Amino acid sequence: MVRNGLKLEPEEIGCALDWLRINPQDDELPLKTAAELGRQLRAQGGDRRSKDFQGDTITLKRGSTGAPYITARLERDADGNPQAAELLAQVRAKRLAPTAAARAMGWRKPPLAP
Repeated sequence: MVRNGLKLEPEEIGCALDWLRINPQDDELPLKTAAELGRQLRAQGGDRRSKDFQGDTITLKRGSTGAPYITARLERDADGNPQAAELLAQVRAKRLAPTAAARAMGWRKPPLAP
């Protein structure tokens, strides 16, 4: 019915339905036009899960205890704080763990004794 009656492939119907769900129409719209608009919409969406699509920026949560957050905080403070600059150099050289640097800066408490 779809192929013979409407002269559309089932995938084209899916594209048309996707477009019409997002863009409700008051006027009549030919199904072929809706299918073409739906194909364009799908093409714009891209593959958001592949590594090629995603950027390399990392969103850091404020107050995190992770190494990226601590390193970013050391980088921020290194200009005006010589202690932060020295600790950052040690962290980058892998002579000091980021958590140990955070403890030295007073951002983290030392571990509790058992």
